[in-house]
Amino acid sequence: MKRLVAVSLIALATTGCDQINRKMAEHFQKASLEMEFDKDLSSPDNALKSWWRFLDADDQRSYESCQKYFENQPAREKYYSAFTTGDVLSVKTNQIRDCRLDSYSREIQEVKQETETRAVVLATIKNTTSSSMNPTETEKADREKGSTYRYLIEKDSSGWKISKVFKLSTYSFDKNDPWKPEYKRHPDYYPSRPISSQ
Repeated sequence: MKRLVAVSLIALATTGCDQINRKMAEHFQKASLEMEFDKDLSSPDNALKSWWRFLDADDQRSYESCQKYFENQPAREKYYSAFTTGDVLSVKTNQIRDCRLDSYSREIQEVKQETETRAVVLATIKNTTSSSMNPTETEKADREKGSTYRYLIEKDSSGWKISKVFKLSTYSFDKNDPWKPEYKRHPDYYPSRPISSQ
């Protein structure tokens, strides 16, 4: 009898999760990839500001998609509780909190055009996301100071475009090369270990 109940629970949970996953897949297939933001590639600084506007628009869309994804959370909770308890259940039933939209203040500090098709821009970026948490003194200082970024912007037939982005490291062991690339393709790896939570 116990085995029959267990098998029934697993079948119910599997069927329910499959239905929810199908609905979520349909939502993402219907979601429009079009975003509204002003694009101006006429100069290095305008191209950078356009890039920032795109990042904000993309973050907004990701945030809205995340909320849509977890709209069915109450429906999923009964399936989670069939398999989990304790920390696992607590995390799985509170995932809506993972949907977060950060805000930033960005200020261009210097634009240096090195050639007709190459420019370097320095900018300070600060995280201005509101929070109810009390920051440590270090976190408060980091937030007020912000981070320094260096952008390599190159021109092609359609205008100026972001080519490379570096962030100034504040760690002492990075003195020899304090500029760390923000976009770096990592080599493929053999999938020898689990990556996601199991």
